[in-house]
Formats: sequence, C-alpha cells, structure tokens
Amino acid sequence: MKPDPLEPTSYKKHHDALVKYATPITGCRAHAEDIVQEAYLKVLPTKKTNTISYMYRVVRNLAIDLVRRSSMEGRLRDSEKITWLEPKGVINPEESSSQQDDLSKISYAFDQLPELEKQALSMHRIDGYNMLEIAKRLNISVSTVHRLIKSAVVALGQSLDNE
Repeated sequence: MKPDPLEPTSYKKHHDALVKYATPITGCRAHAEDIVQEAYLKVLPTKKTNTISYMYRVVRNLAIDLVRRSSMEGRLRDSEKITWLEPKGVINPEESSSQQDDLSKISYAFDQLPELEKQALSMHRIDGYNMLEIAKRLNISVSTVHRLIKSAVVALGQSLDNE
C-alpha cells in the first residue's frame, strides 16, 4: 500500500470528516475539534504509513480518553461536596431552645472545671495546640495533659446527660 504522509493539505481534506467522527463520541463539536487538532500534532512527527487510518484511531482514542476523564472528574467533584457547610435552613423554635439549653449547661459546667483543666481543654480544643505544646506551656507532663483534657471532656459530657 502506498504511504499516505500526513501533510497540511491532507489534514485540511480530512479535518471535517475527523471532526464528524469524534463529535458523537465526545458529545461536543468544540471538544471534537480540539481532539482532531491534538491528534494531528501527535501523528505529524511519526513516519507511519497509512496515516489517515492511524489518525482516525488516534482521534477515537483521544475522544474516549476525554469522555472517561470528564466522567471521573465529575464523580470527584460530586464526592468533594462538603454538605456540613451548607446552610441547614430554618431551625424550629423547639430545636433552637434545646440547643441553647445544651450550650448553657456546657458553659456552666466549663466554668465549674478546675483552672488547669479549663486551660488544657481550651488550649487543645479552641486554640489548636497539641498535647506536647500544652505540656511545655503549662510545665506538666504529656500524660497529665491527656488526663486533664479527658477529665474535662467527661465532665462536660456528664453535664449534658444530667437533665
């Protein structure tokens, strides 16, 4: 079979047919045109014989790759939605009152904690310090920091359970 080098005139001649071939695969003519151009740039440096049939194969493969990539990106985009940041809408008065009561109980229980427990808990949960940093700042051991935080959290939890 006679070699069919891919030259600019040959590219222009087959461009529309290649775009028509890729459009149903990609679902978009603009994407199909991009694919055909990318395929041309990939095939151009090769010294293949029968380059037009090779070009059709490259166009098909690139179009399928685009569809797969778009599908995967769509799934990733959907899975990355952070639902807990979305507004919850209107809270009914009963739920709001219950939350306010819980907050009051926790606030009162926090005020009743020993000073060292309050410091350790607030440094850990509010200020974001890790236990080693808290231990250094308060001049106590890491295990003591752990015990203080655990004790404070248990006390706050019990304040909510006592109704």
